[in-house]
Amino acid sequence: MARPYLNSLLAYLVHPSVSATQTSQESPAGAESNANNEYAARYEIMIWSSAQPHSVKRMLAKTFGEYQKSLLAVWDRTQLGLSPVEYSQCISQARLVN
Repeated sequence: MARPYLNSLLAYLVHPSVSATQTSQESPAGAESNANNEYAARYEIMIWSSAQPHSVKRMLAKTFGEYQKSLLAVWDRTQLGLSPVEYSQCISQARLVN
């Protein structure tokens, strides 16, 4: 089942209302990351998932489609510091994001 209003949310998040020029005046680092991007994103979007990389790639392709290139970062199970046994188990993961 599709998420209601997902397309509207994604379009809002990456709407080019903030140009690369405006971004460079506010944050030079932000301008560099947006300069090569088709979208001058309104927000810096990062995705975190406890799923394995192949599952995350499928989820991103289905959910974000063309907007994937707007993502600043994507974290998956490989960045959780799990042992090989923990990595292969289906266990719940929680992470504090500051």
